[in-house]
Amino acid sequence: IKILSSGECNPSSAAFSAFDFLNTGSVFAAFSSYFFFFFSMAKPDPIPKFIEFGLDKPPKAVPEMAPVKSDWVDFFLADRELRPNTKKAYLRQLRQFQCWLEFKHWADVDESDLSRYKTYLKEKPTRGGKFGLSAASINQALATIQSFFKWLATRRFIGFNPALTLEMVTLAPPQPKDLTVETVQQLADGLSYRGQLSVRDTGHPWTA
Repeated sequence: IKILSSGECNPSSAAFSAFDFLNTGSVFAAFSSYFFFFFSMAKPDPIPKFIEFGLDKPPKAVPEMAPVKSDWVDFFLADRELRPNTKKAYLRQLRQFQCWLEFKHWADVDESDLSRYKTYLKEKPTRGGKFGLSAASINQALATIQSFFKWLATRRFIGFNPALTLEMVTLAPPQPKDLTVETVQQLADGLSYRGQLSVRDTGHPWTA
């Protein structure tokens, strides 16, 4: 900005000074506009973004595994073609064996466990006050266990079948029973209705 001395009047100088002033004001206005634009358009503080590694990766395929021990019995019953009554009997016998094992893992059951359970069934108190189940009841329980462990081995849920050497209880031969006098008399009275065969059916022995 050019300052004129007192009483000096130079049109060209005055014009030049005004032009300089305008240019100076333009620069100041431009600088102010840029300054305002810069700060008005300034970006806000970035919001932190938390990235969890591994979320963008596809989930890994879960390999097919054998059912847990509590499911093996249910899986066995669902896989087998059994009648409803047979299925109920299998379920009851396997759960009883599982409770006796104190829920030991099926894959950890060995031959000694089966042998001790067989002895337990022979000595188990019954409701009638006796000790030991009948041979038929014991064999039914052992047959269920054999079928179950055979299925586990076939499905490759276990590496060894401990029931391969499990033997059934020998059934006692039925004892002969004598006929009562009343039964013999009823049979004799019925011979009269046999007609001509009554003599043969009577079977009187020949005496000398």
